[in-house]
Amino acid sequence: MGNPTPPRGHSRNGDDRSSIPDVSQKPPGGRLRTTAAGLVVLALTGCGVGDPSSAPTQPVEATSGGQPVTMAPTPATTLDAPTPTMSPRPGSYAPLMTLRGTAEVSAVALRADGRVVASAGRDETVRLWDLANPGKPMVTATIDLSQLGSGPAAGLAFSPDGGLLAVATSEVAVHLYEVSDWHHPLHLTSIEGGPGGQVAFSSDGLLLGTAAGSPGQPAPTLWDLHNPLSPTPLATLATGQASRVAFAKQYALTGHSDRVARLWSLADPAAPVLLGSIPGLRAGEYGVAITRSARTVAVRLDAGIRLFDVANPSSPVARGSLPPEAGTVAAFSPDGVLLVTGDSAGAGRNTTLIYDVSNPASPRAVAALDGGPHFAFNDDGTLVAVGNRTSVLIYATAPARAVRT
Repeated sequence: MGNPTPPRGHSRNGDDRSSIPDVSQKPPGGRLRTTAAGLVVLALTGCGVGDPSSAPTQPVEATSGGQPVTMAPTPATTLDAPTPTMSPRPGSYAPLMTLRGTAEVSAVALRADGRVVASAGRDETVRLWDLANPGKPMVTATIDLSQLGSGPAAGLAFSPDGGLLAVATSEVAVHLYEVSDWHHPLHLTSIEGGPGGQVAFSSDGLLLGTAAGSPGQPAPTLWDLHNPLSPTPLATLATGQASRVAFAKQYALTGHSDRVARLWSLADPAAPVLLGSIPGLRAGEYGVAITRSARTVAVRLDAGIRLFDVANPSSPVARGSLPPEAGTVAAFSPDGVLLVTGDSAGAGRNTTLIYDVSNPASPRAVAALDGGPHFAFNDDGTLVAVGNRTSVLIYATAPARAVRT
C-alpha cells in the first residue's frame, strides 16, 4: 500500500458523460429507468465435477487475513416448484450493431454508460470499441495479452466509473488496466496466483472478485482496490472452486463444483459469513445469478433454471422455474425484470433467450437473440452485448420489454 493511490476513472476521464448519445431504442414514453447500481456478476473457471450427493455435511470455512473462520452448513433446501413446459417461441429481433473482427470471442464487457465495449478473443487480444456512432462503431485500442504470457482472456469487467478494466486470463493472472482514455489503455498491475475465470467489481468499484486458482486456494478471492496499483487480498470464500459468483448489496452468491450454491454476507468483506445454501446445481455448470435487490436468485439445476426468494437467506423459497431449453443462467438485468440465459454446456445452439421474471412464480420467454454464451448489460439495462463466435452483437432490450406489457 506504499504506492500513491492514482485518481479514479471518473476524475481522469475528460469526456462529458451527459453528451454521450443514447444508442438504445427507447420505448414509448422515453428512456427506460432502473434501480441504482448494486450487482456485479463473476464467472470463474470450474475445476471438476462434484458428486451429486456431496452437499456439505461438514462445517465450511472462509478465510480472513489467512485465518480460517468455521461456519456450520445450512440444511438442504426443498425444491418444490414445478418444472414448466416451454412457452411459445419468443420474438426474435435484429441487433443494433455488429462488432466484427474478434477471433473466437471468449468474453465481453459493456461499460456502464453503454459507450464502450471490450471484447476478448482466443488470439490473446482485447479490443475496445467506441459505440458513439451506432452506424460505425470503431476499435479505439487493442490490448495484446501475449506480451504478458498469460494466455487469452476468459473474463472481462469494467469498474462502475469506467476507469478500470479487469482482464482474467485462462492460465495465470488477472490484469488491471486504466481505461479512462480508452484510446490508450495503461497496464497497472497483475494479480498472480492461478487461472482466472470472469471477474467483477463491487458497485462502488472498491472490491474486485477473482478466481484464486493456486493450490490450496481454489476459491473466489475478494481484493481491496483502494489502490489499484497494489490490490490487497481481503478474504477467500474457501468452500471449493466456484464457477460463478454474483454480488448484490452486501451479499455474494457462489456456485461450486460440489453442486451447491451458497449465499454469503459481506457486511465485513474481510470476514464473509455463510448464510444459506441451495443444493443440486447441474454438474459442470453451477450457474447462479442474483438481483440487485438481493431478493431473488436464479440457479441452474438438473431440471432447469429455478428462481428462489431469498428474503430469508437461511431458508430460500422456490418460486418458479424455466424449462431445460432455457440453457444455463447468465445474468439478471439491472432492474431484475429480465433474465438472460444461454446455451447449456455443449448444446451448441448459439442462442440467447430473454425471460420476463418480474413475477418469479410465472416467468415468460419474451425474446430470442443470436449469439452466446458471453453477455453483458449496461448500467440501466437498455443494452445487452452478446458474444457470437467472431463478432459481438449489441441489442436494445426495449423490444423484449415491450412484449411483457
